[in-house]
Amino acid sequence: MSRAPEKIGRLFTLYMRLDLETILITVKNSILLGNTNTFEINSFSYGGVSYPTEDALSKIEEIRNYVNDTVDEVLKEILNQLPNCISNGQRIQEIHYKQVYSEHEGKTCVEYISFFIDAPNDISDLPSEIIVYPLIIKPNNEIYSFDFRFERIFIRKQGSDENAIVGIATLKNELDTNEFYRVYEVTACRQIEYALYLATFKETYKEQKLHMNIYAMDGTMLFIRDEEQKSE
Repeated sequence: MSRAPEKIGRLFTLYMRLDLETILITVKNSILLGNTNTFEINSFSYGGVSYPTEDALSKIEEIRNYVNDTVDEVLKEILNQLPNCISNGQRIQEIHYKQVYSEHEGKTCVEYISFFIDAPNDISDLPSEIIVYPLIIKPNNEIYSFDFRFERIFIRKQGSDENAIVGIATLKNELDTNEFYRVYEVTACRQIEYALYLATFKETYKEQKLHMNIYAMDGTMLFIRDEEQKSE
């Protein structure tokens, strides 16, 4: 026995429950005579709002252009990311940090945050251009990483803290790109330049919110109390 009437009944019930409104579409096409080509979505009301008649062809063209543009942008991004997947000779994932806080009258504020790449000797141990994406695989095989959005990374001699700065990696691509790996240019740097970075850190970043994932990097945090608290 055919179940068509039952299916039609269920569809009709669903139609009534959803309170759907019929939107009429006008299609006129002159195949043999005339030059009339019409494809319109007629005016309708939905939810108390009235919508005017629209040329369906123009709307379809808008959607097509949007899809084409979106696909083009996705393909461009894939091409930009592809070199990072093929070659890892310039890839740096091991980033170290030092974060210093001060405590005054019960309030804690950031004095500075520094990021480091360790080099056995000097910047000659690194390529002139590196791509950075902090990542750590923990002993339990959990992976931590994050989008590194900082403009400078200092190169220090391996085994030192802040007293053996030999270079600096400066961001080349913009912060608002979607690339996972940030591109940095490696150049020589004197210790005085690092000292200047520390001295101007709070002024430079006072308007910015800094986000970092400390689980994706090795580093240290220091808390410095003011003299009054130290004497207690």
